[in-house]
Amino acid sequence: MIKIYKDLTINQEGSKSFSSGSIEALDVAEAIGIFLVILGHVTQNDFARTLIYSFHMPLFFFLSGLTANFNKENFVLRKFQTLMIPYFIWAFVFLLYWIFIERRVRGSEGVDILTPIKGAIFGLGKGDFLIFNVVLWFLPSLFCVECLAYFVNKRFPLDKRPVQIFVLIAFHLLSWGITRYTNKLSFPFCIETAFIAMPFYLVGIYFKDYVMSFLKNTKLIVLFCIFAISLTLMFLAPGNMADIRAGVVGNYFLFYTKALLGTICVLSISPFLQKNLLILAIGKSTLVLMIFHDPLKRIMIKVAAVLSHIPVNELRESIPANVIITIIIISLIMPVKFVIEKYFPQSLGKAKPSAKLSHA
Repeated sequence: MIKIYKDLTINQEGSKSFSSGSIEALDVAEAIGIFLVILGHVTQNDFARTLIYSFHMPLFFFLSGLTANFNKENFVLRKFQTLMIPYFIWAFVFLLYWIFIERRVRGSEGVDILTPIKGAIFGLGKGDFLIFNVVLWFLPSLFCVECLAYFVNKRFPLDKRPVQIFVLIAFHLLSWGITRYTNKLSFPFCIETAFIAMPFYLVGIYFKDYVMSFLKNTKLIVLFCIFAISLTLMFLAPGNMADIRAGVVGNYFLFYTKALLGTICVLSISPFLQKNLLILAIGKSTLVLMIFHDPLKRIMIKVAAVLSHIPVNELRESIPANVIITIIIISLIMPVKFVIEKYFPQSLGKAKPSAKLSHA
């Protein structure tokens, strides 16, 4: 989902390259993040869902900020290609699947068919607008976040640290107003969720130098201690279920605190796993996993319930069963990525490879 480039610009004053170790650590962070996203959608265990939802999507917005490069030409157009083109293509693919197949199987005949059609066209994330594949809300929301940050950066350059802090505080206050007064409204392209997510993206931008240095230079024992402390604080901190898509974050300051603690947990454990090729491959496949897992999840849960003779609700309360189902879902989707990349890369926001000339 998030593309990591070795020539990624760190700031406007100069250009640095992320070390290979730092890139791999970010890939691992993405792999952990997408695993938690899928697990959070599979499980109905209240404790697991509350813990996962407190930081799994903020993590992805933070990582997007870490890898942002505003110096690339045609920034907005590039983001439209890599985020909105995949959104529109797969939204209508899964919309048709829902209309002709899943709508009857799921017993969703009561949902007005115009509701998801409007949701697909305008990128409306709440309610039943994206009933055919609810996780697609992330793509238009991230697009709005990236464009907003791009224009903010044009107006307030990153080399002015006091201005950065002011902008960050301003977006924090704006997101507080959004969550307080508009959590039942759905705006085009999920822009209301973009304001909630913007602080995480900005933190990623403003602190990328420190984060990359942290991942590259910190000793593993120190990283483990940071992980343990952050995880402990997350378990100790009170909090209710948070859902950025629905505009529900509970206690505003507690939500952002737990989200940042969860992000620190993932980042501090990532260097331990950066030599695992399977995890790295998953980290490079997050867009496909994000797009396909929600419809597949419903099929796999039903299949698992039939084969195990365990009721669906009881099955989804079992964390070990949920982890196994999540692993199976990832295993089934991974081969799909290679097929799509080869035959239909445009659907993933990638340019079609040009034909190579053969030389006699």
